[in-house]
Amino acid sequence: MPVTMSSAETQNTITRGHACITCSQRKVKCDGQRPCSSCVRSGRASDCHSASTATSLAARIRDARVKELVLIRRLRHYESLLTAHGISFSNSEPSAIVGQGDGPQDGCFSPIQRIKPDSPPSADEGHVIRHRGHPRFVDNIIWNSLRDELPEDDYYSVLDGEDEETLAGDEQGSLTPESLLFSRATPPGTSADETVPSIPQILKLWQIFLDNFNPLVKLFHAPTVQLIVHQAVVDSGSLGRSQKALLRAIFQCAAVTLTDDECIAQLNESREVILSRYSAATKLALVRADFLKSTDRTTLQALTLYLLAIRDMTDEQSLWILTGTARRLAQAMGLHREQSLKKCSHFEAELRRRLWWQIVVSDHQAGRMIGVSSRDVPGPYTTDTKRPVNINDSDLYQEMKEPPTSRNYPTEMVFCAVRYEIGQCMSQLSLGPSDHTLARKLELINECEKKIVATLSQCDLSIPLHLLTTLMGRSAIGQFRFNTLLSGARNSNDNSPETAARLFGLALEVLDEMCLALSSPSLKRFHWHMRGVHPFQFLILVLKHLLAHPGGDEVPRAWATLNRMFEHRPDLVNDVKTPLSFASGSLVLKAWNKCCQDAARHVLVKSQVIIELEKQRAPVSSRTPGPEFDAAGVLSSDSFTNLGLWAPSQQGLMDAAFSGTSDQDFSHLLSGNSVGPWDLQSDTQLEGLLWPQQQ
Repeated sequence: MPVTMSSAETQNTITRGHACITCSQRKVKCDGQRPCSSCVRSGRASDCHSASTATSLAARIRDARVKELVLIRRLRHYESLLTAHGISFSNSEPSAIVGQGDGPQDGCFSPIQRIKPDSPPSADEGHVIRHRGHPRFVDNIIWNSLRDELPEDDYYSVLDGEDEETLAGDEQGSLTPESLLFSRATPPGTSADETVPSIPQILKLWQIFLDNFNPLVKLFHAPTVQLIVHQAVVDSGSLGRSQKALLRAIFQCAAVTLTDDECIAQLNESREVILSRYSAATKLALVRADFLKSTDRTTLQALTLYLLAIRDMTDEQSLWILTGTARRLAQAMGLHREQSLKKCSHFEAELRRRLWWQIVVSDHQAGRMIGVSSRDVPGPYTTDTKRPVNINDSDLYQEMKEPPTSRNYPTEMVFCAVRYEIGQCMSQLSLGPSDHTLARKLELINECEKKIVATLSQCDLSIPLHLLTTLMGRSAIGQFRFNTLLSGARNSNDNSPETAARLFGLALEVLDEMCLALSSPSLKRFHWHMRGVHPFQFLILVLKHLLAHPGGDEVPRAWATLNRMFEHRPDLVNDVKTPLSFASGSLVLKAWNKCCQDAARHVLVKSQVIIELEKQRAPVSSRTPGPEFDAAGVLSSDSFTNLGLWAPSQQGLMDAAFSGTSDQDFSHLLSGNSVGPWDLQSDTQLEGLLWPQQQ
């Protein structure tokens, strides 16, 4: 006799493929019940739905949105008819219906409406459309000519029913444009969850990031990201792809700030192993977030942090290509136009300003490292996006109704605020009238110095961030004066010993400030930033001056400063893989030998770096033929090519830095080509401590 099952038993039968969505995402076993026992135990009973139920639910929501859009269109049509017949109606109530979002960026755009500005912008100002659930900025003759044809209610975006989570590549990682930039870091089929640190490590890395990295970058709103970190601790499987990418980038940035000993002590692994793992995890997360097609702010924040973390591990050209990609993505989101930010909430607009300024700064410095003119890589001052304001994160919240007001005292943003203030002054110098006299430029510098000093005077030097900001500000003013004097002397062909002596003194002051920052124990947490500073311009000028005046009264002080610098930054002169570093080391030996020949008036102590450089440059018959020097002791270009050290993009940089000159000729200090990546907009140069650069 056949056995028949009751209706209850049939309903509770477990079949393959009927796991609920929550269990599928968490990768746990599901008993097939509704709600299942796993969801009941974890308190997710109300969220326990099968795939078919979720699909039908999404379809109902989509249909409801379409009906709402039809109603909105009809209302707007009726309003236009009333207006056409001269019948006025109150504008106090908005005619558009603003939807409610579900994420931290909801204040920017409604899911069903592109908010019109109070007055239509001109055709050349561009405008914002909505694409895949996020804003996209368009600005060219084609888009502007079709502006009136675009659906204001984002009709097509609603109909397609797709978001960036479903558009992103699957877990197996099919071949995508992203993979051309970021090769797959893990074998196909590897779960992204395998690279997630343990819960104690997540909390530790987050705190390290807040202490060491965040104060100098301030890329996001820390309390908001704190919620994502908490969610990762509770249930990492519930995070979206963009959130996973952001967390992995944060972990990588935190590890970058640690030394090898600190990594072993705090994370129980070597720095090399940790950086390799987190770099691979971040790349994988960015690829899965479909970052090249994304206009999501969180994804772009993750990419920006990743680029900051790899600048010491990536060659100059690759870094420049990647920062250029980030800049294009930011422009696609409209971050480069203040007009587009007016459509966002005050909270969202401020975060986008922070993101834009950091991306442009990174792109500019990467371009300068490979020899690209600043005219071809404009800085943030050439756009109308406002500077981020000087406020604490506690002053910024999603529900704020008024734009944040900048504080007149040091806040968590003090380092970035002073850096941007200096940059704005530099922009006035470089982009101002070409007939600005030297006196006028010095007057602008004095005005900038007053503003900076007003902020620095309120800093508490017992606070590491305030100490670094103070040293950076003082160094920046010295760099301002140095570059302004250098530019003025070059334009007037002033090769006098007095001018050269002033430049020499200013260069030593800048190097002294940097040595002070490098030697301060409280600033050790920020050494990752200072490792990106390459003071080649000041270093080379001091060495050239010592070659010209080996017996001068300033020789002992100069070598004391240089030795302190080399003690903390030996990579400036002993890295044989970097052309500037290798050639600088040769110039150090040349200046040292010259001063030793005239050492009757001074007692010079040979430092360890000098000893290592002599061993490194010592001829050994058994080794591969070393680099060749010309009669003036300058490394030849053929030697760079033979050693695999030569970069064609650095030809002008190298020629300006290491051309042979007579002892009394100071024209090399006033040449048109700058030495080192110090130029931001034109001849008025200033990066140094302001913006870290790829090593």
